[in-house]
Amino acid sequence: MNIFLNRNIWLYAGLIASLLLVVVSIHSCAVQAAPLGGPKDETPPYPDSLKSTPNEQIRFFKQNIELHFNEWVTLKNQNQIIVSPPLETNLEAKVKGKKVIVEFDEEEVLKENTTYTINFGESIVDYTEGNPLTNYTFVFSTGEFIDSLSVSGTVVNSFTGEAQENVMVSLYDQLQDSVIYEERPLYFAKTDKSGRFSINNIRQDSFRLFVLDDKNLNYLKDQESEGMGFYPDTIILNDTIKSVFEIPFFIPDPNLRKTALEHEYGQLGIVFNRDPFDLSFRFEPSEPEYLATTFSKDSLLVFYNTDVESDLILELGQGKEDTVALIKYTDSIRYTKKPRIINKNVSQRVGLGSSDSIILTFNHPIKDYNRSKITLLDSAEMEVPYKVYKIPEDERKLTLFRAWKEGNPYTLIIDSSGVKNHFGVVNDSIGLPFVVSSNATKGEIIFELDSLIENFQYIVQISQGKKTIEKLVRGKKEEQLSFLSLNAGKYTVRIIEDVNNNGRWDPGDYNLKRQSEKWIEKKLESLKAGWTLEVSVNGIEFD
Repeated sequence: MNIFLNRNIWLYAGLIASLLLVVVSIHSCAVQAAPLGGPKDETPPYPDSLKSTPNEQIRFFKQNIELHFNEWVTLKNQNQIIVSPPLETNLEAKVKGKKVIVEFDEEEVLKENTTYTINFGESIVDYTEGNPLTNYTFVFSTGEFIDSLSVSGTVVNSFTGEAQENVMVSLYDQLQDSVIYEERPLYFAKTDKSGRFSINNIRQDSFRLFVLDDKNLNYLKDQESEGMGFYPDTIILNDTIKSVFEIPFFIPDPNLRKTALEHEYGQLGIVFNRDPFDLSFRFEPSEPEYLATTFSKDSLLVFYNTDVESDLILELGQGKEDTVALIKYTDSIRYTKKPRIINKNVSQRVGLGSSDSIILTFNHPIKDYNRSKITLLDSAEMEVPYKVYKIPEDERKLTLFRAWKEGNPYTLIIDSSGVKNHFGVVNDSIGLPFVVSSNATKGEIIFELDSLIENFQYIVQISQGKKTIEKLVRGKKEEQLSFLSLNAGKYTVRIIEDVNNNGRWDPGDYNLKRQSEKWIEKKLESLKAGWTLEVSVNGIEFD
């Protein structure tokens, strides 16, 4: 009896243990999940070559192409899927689990002895994180061989000088200038982090080469904000030609357009979408009797009398114009804003260089100033002589200069009625204390420029942080250029070949077949107080 009970007890115990194992196993399977935390999956899917339709086949006949991947995938932006040479009908691509199936149209007839490349761009992404498989191509030939020519190179940002990542480099067998706006490319590839690209399996032919930052993923240059680049000549590919290129990338200046208006009595402010450096304008039917205009960053300021009816016609380029009506005010309204300083280059905190001028910018153009009411006092509060004059390029500005004593404080006093604007309104009294820096706390940079192109303009810019000072050099083969009374510290110099003499760096312009203007840049040795840095420049190269 005891033996029988013992045997049953062990039997029941075994059954219970087995049931517990099953329950634990079921529970374990039910709660399986991705581990919490850890690095994000950034690995794109990759094809399983053993299960997929073989790539790079010859004697290919029309059939469905099946691409098996290591994980579940989906298709995004199918307009990125491009076949070269182009087919008469569109491919149809669909997803089934870990598989992408590509189907040809029933009526599509593949050309004989032709290498085809299906470029998926970044359309294939993994299902969970959306990581794209970049520049994946499926290549096949209906003939006995696969085309093997290639084009490679680098894309460099022409403004920063750095490699341009993730832009499309394309080849077109249509050679007209408008092809980048109207046609999808025959061959293409994306640049990597180093700006490198490689386009393979190209046939012998003549091509145009373009670079495009394709923001809307439609393979067309159809947005102003899309940067681009181009190789100027037709590329003829054969077995002997060198096919390595360096393409400058640039963001073209957008077409100029007005974005805002600010209208006051006798004053018009027009804001544009960019620096209006190329703006022209005229007045119809006639120009106001009093007129002053000045550019300020992205704006045009127009100051005018108020008793005429006239329109300001903005000539925006490419034959486009915009009209702004000048407001004619009634006699009961008069300009009453008093002249006041809105910008100055001196203060008690910001010292004036011993060879610099005081520059005062007022809120309205100055018609006249009364020198007897403008007094300059030295540290002993004694009047000292000075020179003062208006700046023709901007009638809002007064400039004052004398031989300053280093390290001394001064006070500039503009008494009431010292300055009068064009509407006859005068200022309230203005007092401006300031200091002149000691040359012992300043340094200077001198550039020895050699081998310059005569009658050619250069822009020399020195920068410290966000502050930039620039000067123009023109017309001489050799030139010495000095930047005086500089704060100690580190400076960067950039020298620009100003090809069109407009005083600014210009990006490329494909319509004019013009590449970006060339420049060189260098970080200079740290400037110390009381020191002089001499920098030699040979043409557009540093010695």
